[in-house]
Amino acid sequence: MRKVRKLVAATTVAFFAVVVTALAINWTGSHYYLSSGQNGFLNRTVIVQASFGKGENRAVCAGIRYYGLSCVGRGSIASYIEPYAVLSEPYLHNHDTEGGYFVGEYLE
Repeated sequence: MRKVRKLVAATTVAFFAVVVTALAINWTGSHYYLSSGQNGFLNRTVIVQASFGKGENRAVCAGIRYYGLSCVGRGSIASYIEPYAVLSEPYLHNHDTEGGYFVGEYLE
């Protein structure tokens, strides 16, 4: 019975992750360049609940300005999710030693 509950929970989480990604708004395009240590901001305030980012084989952080961020290593997708929607600005941070191209998305 426990295994069934865990399987149902894992399936639900995976389904939610796919739905959230499908509804996300891409704000960077596919060729958004950030130097090492540089931040990239949306440059406008929106109602946002989650921020996602992926680097072209680069370590990346995704965050919501004034709320927090989450960082991952090369080749992974960073995501920062608030429990409720907030009025702020999604952003990316190049956490790698080299510059590179990034994709950023947010969820309203």
